[in-house]
Amino acid sequence: MGASSALRAEDWRILIRLVGECRELGDEPHTWRAHFARQVGRRIGGDLCYFGELAGCDIQKPKDLGVTEWGWDAGFDRASWLAMLRDLHDKASVPITVLTYLEKLREENGVCLARSDVLTEREWARSDDARISEAIGTDHAVFCFRSIPGVAGVHSALQFHREANRRDFSRRDAAFVRESHAALIALVGGPLARFNEPSSRDLPVRVRRVLACLLEGDGDKQIAVRLGLSAHTVNEYTKAIFRHFLVRSRPELLARWIRRGHALPPAWVED
Repeated sequence: MGASSALRAEDWRILIRLVGECRELGDEPHTWRAHFARQVGRRIGGDLCYFGELAGCDIQKPKDLGVTEWGWDAGFDRASWLAMLRDLHDKASVPITVLTYLEKLREENGVCLARSDVLTEREWARSDDARISEAIGTDHAVFCFRSIPGVAGVHSALQFHREANRRDFSRRDAAFVRESHAALIALVGGPLARFNEPSSRDLPVRVRRVLACLLEGDGDKQIAVRLGLSAHTVNEYTKAIFRHFLVRSRPELLARWIRRGHALPPAWVED
């Protein structure tokens, strides 16, 4: 990586706006991560992103707890990637680039490094990782993992990749990834939902609409009239919502939303 790592005023404005946008989408774990990946990818020229949670990074045995992928629709070969992941899993092997990065992570939580900072070109050319990247259609990458506050042994893991034959990521690119990731991490598990939490988008569209009405304080009759449903249907949908979010009442449901700092009205109502 070359050039200065100093962020400019415009970078900080983009970053602050992005954090606010992610908060508005925060009750659905894949949605806020996909939005983050898309916006940061556009800012740094990243073509493909993996943004998830990993356990076991501290012992160099990373275990996937969930991941959001962005960029495959640009023409990369996801089938080859999945096949090679299965092969690595069968061999109980971890990509050498990730393993070497995890050694650096022990020294500095949240360190953001390009692939070229982790392996020499000679090491890269000899690695299975290079063959995987070639099959997918990528080359340069940047890695930024950061421990999730209050969650022992779990890291938020962020990777951006560039299409083959493009230049390496700059130090300013890496700085933007590092600072934007750092700005989000304190919100993960609060306004920004983790993968192990119930998702609003897992509910059918009609049930989500009832949920939105409940969060706005509507009673059964109001919801029935507003959505053109019977009172019985509203009651059944409400019970399904309570089961989904592990709550027992409307006040408890609303308190959960307010306590977590999720946006009202929810961003997913019209999806």
